[in-house]
Amino acid sequence: MSTPVFDITEELPLGTTLLEASAGTGKTWTIAAIVARAIASGRVRIGQVLLATFNRSAARELRARVHARLVDCRDLLAGDRRPVDELDELLAGCDKATRAAMAARLDRAVDSFEDATITTTHEFSARMLAQLGVLADHDPTSRLLADPSVMADQVGRDLFLRTHLDDDRPPSAGPWLRLSQEAAVSHPEVALGQAEATAGATARLAWARAVREESERRRRAAHQHTFDDLIADLAAALADPGRGPDAVAALTSQFRLVLVDEFQDTDPLQWQVLDRAFRGRVDLWLIGDPKQSIYAFRGADIHAYLDAVGAVDRVLALTVNRRADAPVVEGVSRIFGPALLGDPRIRLEPVSAWHRQSRISGPAIGSRRYDWSHPVQLRCIQQEGPSALKPDEADRLVEEDLVNQVVMMLEGGSMWADEDGDRALEPRDIAVLVRTRRRGAQIQRALAGAGVPAVFTGADSIWSSPAAADLADLLDGLEQPDPPVVARLALSPLGGGTPGGLMAPGSAIRPDLAVQLGSWARRWPDLGVHGVIDEALHRPGVLAGILAGRAGERYVTDLRQAGEIADEVISTASPSAGRLGALRTPGRVADWIRDQRSAGPTSRRADWRPTAGRSPS
Repeated sequence: MSTPVFDITEELPLGTTLLEASAGTGKTWTIAAIVARAIASGRVRIGQVLLATFNRSAARELRARVHARLVDCRDLLAGDRRPVDELDELLAGCDKATRAAMAARLDRAVDSFEDATITTTHEFSARMLAQLGVLADHDPTSRLLADPSVMADQVGRDLFLRTHLDDDRPPSAGPWLRLSQEAAVSHPEVALGQAEATAGATARLAWARAVREESERRRRAAHQHTFDDLIADLAAALADPGRGPDAVAALTSQFRLVLVDEFQDTDPLQWQVLDRAFRGRVDLWLIGDPKQSIYAFRGADIHAYLDAVGAVDRVLALTVNRRADAPVVEGVSRIFGPALLGDPRIRLEPVSAWHRQSRISGPAIGSRRYDWSHPVQLRCIQQEGPSALKPDEADRLVEEDLVNQVVMMLEGGSMWADEDGDRALEPRDIAVLVRTRRRGAQIQRALAGAGVPAVFTGADSIWSSPAAADLADLLDGLEQPDPPVVARLALSPLGGGTPGGLMAPGSAIRPDLAVQLGSWARRWPDLGVHGVIDEALHRPGVLAGILAGRAGERYVTDLRQAGEIADEVISTASPSAGRLGALRTPGRVADWIRDQRSAGPTSRRADWRPTAGRSPS
């Protein structure tokens, strides 16, 4: 039995709705459309809307997209533009009086848009704990422990030493230290139940409990909390028999429409918070891709997702892929359609493509042309002879084939068609996904050897990068624009200056930069780290100059990722939380970045998102 399809033109349902999406089916468009329609109809005001997602970057994008949709709908009803999609058609088709009322509501929502709560799950928990005050058992003076793995390692080593201090031949510490990380950091939300009837299982269970208890004791003694503690404390406050009802009432009185993006990444504690606070009390939308709920390494929990499936009022689906072409959608569906995804209730649902034809093509003839008639391929090495192929030789053959395919794509006359017309395929249109950093570096060198520019974004520590050092100088300049700091910043890629330019008579590089630093410092509470980075990059000529240089794309990627991580740490730090609370000043953020640089390569260039059991560093 197929899942009913969501249609924005039908009446928005009440209660709790689980909206199942797939890659490219327009989750963000749908979230913005739901908010716009709910406000236009008068069901909610903008201040009663809560949008929660799982990282700071996604929250910023969600905020921008929702705001843009509200403005677009208001302008449509004012007659300033034509309908472009099904929601526009619905609104434009109402009678004149209804259109005027909807336009007035949308206009008020745009004017007071800052009243909306659009945030990450952890930042939401921190805010709610602060608002609940005595209703929550949370120390408001505690500071964020961004990386709990260090403490878990210390606890594990201390426990191992205490246990085996008198042993003549102690066991290897490695397995026990890895168990410490799994119990206290990777999966702190997993309940530790009854052990199997074996001595080894009993010992491991006792060890996991001891590490968790001691880690929590040390954190509380040091007035520290982790990202997971925020969720756990809020869940405990809502579940408390005495204070819980008042805590729930405080949340439900504030929000009437709650939408949770990337719901498949939810763990049991996060679902407990949503269930107790909002289910059955407000209109709650849970939006995500159920096929991704098997990714435990991201904090997802398939059982939490399935619990939600059984508790919601209805399940609807987004079934039109608006990103990929029909041949790609059909090919992927054929490959992964029979895949087992952890539970019979989670399966690859049929998805159609908005783009019915392929937008990429090549010439009909030519010795180096690339054949785009099969856009989804499984390419295999054909072994010759009875002996097994050695791994290094297999890697070399795969590498040669990949480079050859990329070169043919780029040099064989391939064309890409989009809204702006046809253009030649470019290196930036191609992505290569690898399993390890070592393999990524090998592929990058091979492509560069064939004359194909490539940027590998998974090799080194973000904090050891030149971009992180320049970011620390930039933030120092906001607080104390001393001449040496301004000069150093002016000579960096962010400053865009050169030694000759700085020394030229009447040079305005440093004075202009100092004026900009003063402007950003005044707007720091609104901009944050990422906003300051955007302002710096979009000074005239700066971004173009960086991207024109060698490794420019890597520099910008590292800069934005370091800013995202710093913003996430700031957002979850209480203003009274000691040193981390003081991170709300740019100079302290600069000091924190330098601490990460001196701590060693603990953070890698990779896609990052804060999830249960994982810190952003």
